[in-house]
Amino acid sequence: MSSRISQRMRRRWNQRTRAMACSTTQSGTEPGAVWDTASGDDGCGAAGQAGGEGDTVQYDAGRGRFLALFHGAADEAGKADLTEQQQTEFINAWASWAQANEKGIVDPGAPLNAKKLVTAQGVEDVTDSLTGYTIVEAGSHDEAVQIFSGHPHLGLFAGNSIAVLECPAPPG
Repeated sequence: MSSRISQRMRRRWNQRTRAMACSTTQSGTEPGAVWDTASGDDGCGAAGQAGGEGDTVQYDAGRGRFLALFHGAADEAGKADLTEQQQTEFINAWASWAQANEKGIVDPGAPLNAKKLVTAQGVEDVTDSLTGYTIVEAGSHDEAVQIFSGHPHLGLFAGNSIAVLECPAPPG
């Protein structure tokens, strides 16, 4: 039952984030929402996903880019205890949060599932608390942190957290 609930929640998450990414890129006016139109991919067209190969990344002058990593505290039993209504309420709250912060959202992100760790010694499966990511642009690190301070992920399970990391523009 837990995998069925997780799959259903993942589908809803992906539908919501894809819809938001498409509406943002189609407007062409949002900071950082720039796709490689030379390839005919606006992030929602034939390639089918935002962030595909050939996409162009632009940094908005005077604003920094920040990666938010969502850490989940629930175990599989806790996730399985979420009712259909709780899942729907969470997805709707997430969509409302995303809409309220759409000007700063560069990439609405996605869930993080199968994970591998690559080292000089080889590759191994990894189990950790990372559950998803989002990328935003903001005037400062503190402003980026503020964007996530009311995120519904923080209230879904006790102990959930969001790490906000600065991603400086590449040199040159």
